[in-house]
Amino acid sequence: MIRTVNFNLPSKWIDLSNTQLLFVSKLFLSDFAKNQYRFLTHALLHFSKCKIKRSFTHNLKGSEYLLRKKGDKPFRLSASQIHSVCSTLDFLLKEVKEVKPLRNIRDARPCHYRMYNTPFIQFLSAENFYTAYNKTSDIAALNSLVAALYLKPSDEFDDKLISQRSAYFRRVTIDKKYTVYLWYSGFRSYLSQTFPDIFDRSSTGSELNIRDHVMNMIRGLTEGDVTKNEMVQKVQTTEALYELNAKAKYINETNQKLKKK
Repeated sequence: MIRTVNFNLPSKWIDLSNTQLLFVSKLFLSDFAKNQYRFLTHALLHFSKCKIKRSFTHNLKGSEYLLRKKGDKPFRLSASQIHSVCSTLDFLLKEVKEVKPLRNIRDARPCHYRMYNTPFIQFLSAENFYTAYNKTSDIAALNSLVAALYLKPSDEFDDKLISQRSAYFRRVTIDKKYTVYLWYSGFRSYLSQTFPDIFDRSSTGSELNIRDHVMNMIRGLTEGDVTKNEMVQKVQTTEALYELNAKAKYINETNQKLKKK
């Protein structure tokens, strides 16, 4: 009699529960990140709530493993079968897509995972610290990224307080803080798809001069009037990005028409 084993596994980043996201964060920070097969195998065992109880080696069949799932009878899988199941988790080793952030870090909560209803200055601050951490792996930049995206329920965002608030997250474990880096990486992927005229995939990486990029975004909204800078920074992030993308699209289309003449 053939036994069927069902593995209820996530198929994309946004399907990850908070517990699963935190585990994946730990994997990225561990030595398992250097070995694709070990990385995915550990993810598989954690997501499926299985444990390897025993291994067997056969001259002809190769390796087999006795697995046990809580509340179920033990079952055997060959190395090739495990490898096949692991392939469904390949998305973890590709581009990070949209991620649901941890519901809280200490007693601070995240803004919307797409930064809806956030002031534009909050986005600009997060972008700055994300890029800094991406380039340097400096934990201080990661603390600031967390402080830019996680606020206490009673607080409003104030970019002048980020340095002070980042100290609040210093003792938070690195794996929890790294989930914020993963979340923002997925948010950047969303930006490149939704606003392609201002977030070119080829230019959103670590080589981008973020200061120039940010200043150009502000100039695009103020049309060079520095007296409007503070007002623009309070505009909702989504509204600002839609406006910037519309302006960039118009310029790109106009340039294309001029080239054809």
